[in-house]
Amino acid sequence: MECGLKARIAKGVKKYDFYPSRRIVEDAYTHNLNKLVVLANLDQARSIAAQGDPLFARSWRVVAGWSEVSRYVSSSEQTCREFLNAIMNKDHGVMPWLKKHW
Repeated sequence: MECGLKARIAKGVKKYDFYPSRRIVEDAYTHNLNKLVVLANLDQARSIAAQGDPLFARSWRVVAGWSEVSRYVSSSEQTCREFLNAIMNKDHGVMPWLKKHW
């Protein structure tokens, strides 16, 4: 998810810009998905999707709860399945939603 949002942010950098905005570059050095969705100019689209689809809203909460510290924490199989479903579910997952905005 982090890479997908960062790809969306990079897409906003114009091809012939000598330098991208320093603020955007510095702010993008984060693992926080809530911050990245704002930098990717997708916060409003995410809010609209969440209002229209409570299952997507739940998926976003699950995915946005991830942090770089999560990489080092053992989780149950159930928790892992829930996390993967929140990302990949074709109807309510965060990745299919994000792909619509690439």
